[in-house]
Amino acid sequence: DSDEPLRAAYVWNSHPLLDDHERKRHLEALANAGFNHIYLGLDSGQVAQPQALKAPVETLVREAANQGIQVDLLLGDPLWLTDQHREDLAGLIRRLSPLPFAGLHLDLEVEQLGWPVPEERLERWLRTVAIAKAASPWPVTLVSHHRWFSDSADPQTCVPCQLPEMGIETVSLMIYTTRPGRAGELMDRATELWPGLSFRLVQSVEKALPGSQSWHGKTTRELTRVEQALNREGIQDIEWQDWQDHPAYPETRAQ
Repeated sequence: DSDEPLRAAYVWNSHPLLDDHERKRHLEALANAGFNHIYLGLDSGQVAQPQALKAPVETLVREAANQGIQVDLLLGDPLWLTDQHREDLAGLIRRLSPLPFAGLHLDLEVEQLGWPVPEERLERWLRTVAIAKAASPWPVTLVSHHRWFSDSADPQTCVPCQLPEMGIETVSLMIYTTRPGRAGELMDRATELWPGLSFRLVQSVEKALPGSQSWHGKTTRELTRVEQALNREGIQDIEWQDWQDHPAYPETRAQ
């Protein structure tokens, strides 16, 4: 049901989901935790052999659909923002294009190449998004730090203004805070500023982040209550980074 609120998990390490012995446990754990969407990351070894991905990805997409879960491809490497590596991203998307993903979720964090972010890097970001969109057979969504969609950053290069013209309609905002009211304020402000875009909220359960930014250590039931608190702030679509740190993540079986 397309009206159902989105609950997405970032799965940067996709090996268990593409493994015939682990897939079922992970999909059941995801479904039981309330997820209906996964962003599937692929590492350099996996993308080096796109033919070897065909059967496992097809199986995953089919079995995930049986659990009510949609699978998007997740790609993220800040080097793709650079002129010398932009075409690498386009080539990668074309190589992976036969795979039956529902969408492409692009995680291109301009801050990862250093801070402060020069104007030119924002322009490169837009160029990279345009090239990815042109190469992609799937709908493209972006994930970004919220600063580029708020009042706090006021660059000359207006990234949100240009996205709808490119055919990008949905942006996931990383607002890493354990204060639902604060997340609600920032989401409302982005929606007011950019009515041409629809926004999803990204929350973190990553253990590497400080307690003010991550819900790490909460149980699955406590995270459901966090989601309910966010819903009361008017936030329907929520994504969790990352599956490996989520309390519902199945224990890895001894090899």
